[in-house]
Amino acid sequence: MTQSGARQFWDELTAAIATDESLATFKMFELQVVEEGPESGYTKPTAGGGTIRVAVSVNAERFEATFLNVLNIP
Repeated sequence: MTQSGARQFWDELTAAIATDESLATFKMFELQVVEEGPESGYTKPTAGGGTIRVAVSVNAERFEATFLNVLNIP
């Protein structure tokens, strides 16, 4: 949880998008994974990097409805 008590739903959102890609808008980026230093593990835009399809926005209302519907399945 964050300091404000709000919860982040990154894993749940990823699973929802995997089953319904229309929840998100995507763009293609050339990215590279930083392998050393304090930013190790981060991705950064790099010309010539691997071309990756990235979700850049989500329909939050549809995700919330989908998520709550799954939680309430009897």
